[in-house]
Amino acid sequence: MGERSDGEDSIAEQVESESYWPELRVLILVVSAEQKSVGSTSGMHTSVETSQLLKVAYTFDAGPNAVIYTLQEHVPEFVQVVRHFFPSEANGSDFGRGLPVCSADLSEELKRDLNMEPTPKGIHYIISTKAGPGPCVVEDDPNHHLLGVDGLPKKSAVSD
Repeated sequence: MGERSDGEDSIAEQVESESYWPELRVLILVVSAEQKSVGSTSGMHTSVETSQLLKVAYTFDAGPNAVIYTLQEHVPEFVQVVRHFFPSEANGSDFGRGLPVCSADLSEELKRDLNMEPTPKGIHYIISTKAGPGPCVVEDDPNHHLLGVDGLPKKSAVSD
């Protein structure tokens, strides 16, 4: 933690290697720009409070996307809950991205206990991933950098 009030001197330190908790998974729920009938925070609070299955931690990135932290054993059923209550226009292969997720069946009891109506197109797709290594130093060759000297993404990095 830094001392400046603007946080400019604050740095993060990796406290454990990415292999410390191998069963930890990260799911990023990429939402649509449309107004949702149930807000993400409200929906997640309801889901966690009403389901013994959903033992997760979550946060939101700079935008509307929910970032879910859970264990590998819960991923298939969690993803199936999302597919059921937030049906997407994307077909199965486009809905799930990143690490493969096994399929799971949802019980009628779980659907009833969640007490939610489906919100079509509420989530475009899910990215399934896991903890990775901390930051690393990139060679000093500017061609290896994704950002330009102005701090913005290089056009070639975005379009290639």
